[in-house]
Amino acid sequence: MTRSIESTPIRGRARRTQRLGDVIRAEALKARTLRAQTLLWVAGVLGAVTGTAAALLFASILGSIDADLPQGEIARLVARAPVAGAGIAALFWGFAAIYLTANERATGRERLTDIEVPSRRRTFTARLVLATMGSGVLALGTYALGAAVTASFGLVSGGEVLIAPGDVVGWLCVALATSLCVVWAACLGLAIRNGIVAAATHLAVFVVVPAVFGSLAATTRQDVYAWVASMMPAGRLGFVVDASREGDVLPLLGACGVLTVWFAGAAAVAWLRWRKPAVRSEARR
Repeated sequence: MTRSIESTPIRGRARRTQRLGDVIRAEALKARTLRAQTLLWVAGVLGAVTGTAAALLFASILGSIDADLPQGEIARLVARAPVAGAGIAALFWGFAAIYLTANERATGRERLTDIEVPSRRRTFTARLVLATMGSGVLALGTYALGAAVTASFGLVSGGEVLIAPGDVVGWLCVALATSLCVVWAACLGLAIRNGIVAAATHLAVFVVVPAVFGSLAATTRQDVYAWVASMMPAGRLGFVVDASREGDVLPLLGACGVLTVWFAGAAAVAWLRWRKPAVRSEARR
């Protein structure tokens, strides 16, 4: 009896210490069970290669069709190919993140089997931390792959490719910006809880709305439309990728700050929705 009374505080402390670690470990194992790594890698690599190759193919076809086009214009299009690669990769990553996060509350998959169900705050924080870390690492690797494709195209074309230390800083900023876009999409899935609606919202905000405002800016010559298009997540990501080669850090940090505001807003909405319990498909035992 005495041994049981004395061991109770120790067991309670061990349980409290273990709880947050269990949440993070359980979320990581759950993501592994859902084959999140494979899905994210396929989405990122496919998006980066497809977007970069499409931009390079467009530049090559445009150069072969229009003989009067200056070589500097072709070089500018080739240099902007990683922008298309990063944008398509972020778009595909957003769809994958929505697939992994939407309907989590409705299906009851957040319930752990062998330990006490943790608080919603810790589960929500653990998922955001894992999503941010995972998308950042994958974004850095995928953008490096897109840069390698562009460098290979330059070498095949007879050019010279040099990698400066500023390029590495630019890759890190691009990885941060892409990670913020992906986690923003994950928050859409957590907030909307419907994969189709969340994917449609992500496509509208990331592609349709910037295209509409860009078209309005081109036709009406109004700077406000161009500014709105540039403040969207895709516009800020494109700016970061485009300006990452110039070596100026302050504009990159400013663009990442705008993406942080987008992420914070989506995370706040997701947290407000997360606090409301959804109807579970499983009967509580």
